[in-house]
Amino acid sequence: MKYFLRLLVFSFSLFPLAAQSLQHIENLHQNDPVYQQLMQDIMENYKRFAVGKKPLSLNLFTYRTKKHDTLYSVAARLNLPYDTIATLNSIASPSLFPRGDLIYLPNMSGIATRSDENDPFLSSLEDRLKQENSFGLEIPGPTGERIAANFYPAHKFTSAERTTFLSSFLLPPLRGMKHVITSPFGRRGNPFKSGHWEIHTGIDYRAPMRSAVHAARFGQVIRVGNHPILGTHIIIRHEKRYETVYGHLSRTLVNQGDRVSNGQVIAESGNTGRSTGPHLHFEVRKDGMPINPLPFLRRKN
Repeated sequence: MKYFLRLLVFSFSLFPLAAQSLQHIENLHQNDPVYQQLMQDIMENYKRFAVGKKPLSLNLFTYRTKKHDTLYSVAARLNLPYDTIATLNSIASPSLFPRGDLIYLPNMSGIATRSDENDPFLSSLEDRLKQENSFGLEIPGPTGERIAANFYPAHKFTSAERTTFLSSFLLPPLRGMKHVITSPFGRRGNPFKSGHWEIHTGIDYRAPMRSAVHAARFGQVIRVGNHPILGTHIIIRHEKRYETVYGHLSRTLVNQGDRVSNGQVIAESGNTGRSTGPHLHFEVRKDGMPINPLPFLRRKN
C-alpha cells in the first residue's frame, strides 16, 4: 500500500474545494439519499485502494451531529477510521467531539492536516506525511474564510499517534501523588451552611500546602487574581473555546498574558478563599460555562 501511494504522486492532482457546494447529510441512515451516495463512494474507494487504482476525486459532505453521536459511532456508521474524521475536523481528543455542530465527512479514508491547526499533536502529523501524496483542498471556516488543508488518502494514525489521541484532552493538574477527589463536580452540601445545597463548579483534589500545580494543557493565562470564593487563582484559555481554572492557591508562578506549555508548573496549592483546608479546586469551562472535568482528564500521569 505504501508503494502504491508513492506511485500515485504524479497521478494525483490538487483538488480545490473552494468552488464546490458541499452536499449535506441529514441523517446517517440508509433512508437519506446523500448518505447512500457517500457510502457508495467510500466503498468504491476502498476497492480501489485494495487493487492499487487511483481513488475517486476527493469530495466533502457536511453533517450536523446529533446529541447521541460520538466520534466512534459516526465513524462506524460511515465505515471510516475515526482518524479521518478527527483530523479533518481538528478534533484533538474523542472527548472533544462536537455535538450539534457541523462537521465535514470525506468520501475516502485518510488523514487531513490543516493550516489553522494549533494543537501540537495534530500539527505534528504534517511532518510525518509531508513527503506523501495528498489532495489539496480548502475547508470553509466558521466565519466564511477558507482554510487550506491537505488530505492524505488511505493513511492512518501510527500506534504511537493513536495512543496520544486516546490519552485525553487534559493532563492532571497535580503530579507525583495519588489523585484523591474530596468534592466532585455538581450538586453538593454547602460546607459552610449545614442543610444548604449548592452547585460545585469543579472538582477538589486533596493537596498538601505548596504542592506544585501544573497546567493541564498549553494555552494563554487570561487571569491571575483573587476572588472571595476561589481565593488566589489562575485561569488559562485553551483552544476549542475551553478554559481551565486553578483555585485556592498559595502562590502563583505565571502572569496574565503568559503562554504556558503542557504540564508547566504554574502555581503552588494552598488554602485561600472560601476553603475548609488545603486543596486544589480545578475547573473546566466551555464558552465560559463550567462542565464536569473528569471526561477530559487523562487517567494516568
